Amino acid sequence: MKRWTSRSTRRVRRSVTAMPYDLTIPGWMSERNLKVIERIAQRVRDRGHIIEIGSFCGRSATAWARSAPGATVSCVDTWQLDFQHLGGDWRKHAHGDPARYAGTAEKTFHEVTKDLHNVVPLKGRSTDDWKVDLADVVFLDGDHREATVSAELRHWSERLAPGGLLCGDDFRTEPSWISVIRAVTNFAFADACELFVPAKSTVWLLFKDEAHMRKWWL
Repeated sequence: MKRWTSRSTRRVRRSVTAMPYDLTIPGWMSERNLKVIERIAQRVRDRGHIIEIGSFCGRSATAWARSAPGATVSCVDTWQLDFQHLGGDWRKHAHGDPARYAGTAEKTFHEVTKDLHNVVPLKGRSTDDWKVDLADVVFLDGDHREATVSAELRHWSERLAPGGLLCGDDFRTEPSWISVIRAVTNFAFADACELFVPAKSTVWLLFKDEAHMRKWWL
């Protein structure tokens, strides 16, 4: 594993200038998944609406906001989970520059998004009755328990704009994440959706039909 050195950090900081995402922001989202987010966000209409569930320190929220500068990005999180709650050295398991962690996930989120004027933080539970516009994209990456993901899928599928996209992260076969696979596949089957996971990513997308897939991916 690469050591956290000031030299490597400077290299990463220089590299982000040509990217809509920022690899120095702490978090678990891989660069491959950030590229998937970039690709989806670039297809959001001007004055559209993106809802992200589980924004944590803002690593993926920044990618949504920069890739769709004409859209509003509503970021829903309780901001109760922090790196220190995980125990041990979190830097062994997460990406980003430790120097950018402001002590809590919530403080870090506000710091890294303070200049992104299309980001709207919404502190609370994912299925609260948020008074927000219908969403062009809903991205689920919060609580990964099967019951919670299933409830979020039902809740947010009813709050999509016509032709909107329901998607999320952590479609992974490891035991800790199999609950996401069960919830998403069960919903896809019940709602007659096509489930798609881009190569080498853990992002899942649900398409209604081929035209829907062409709109958001092909």
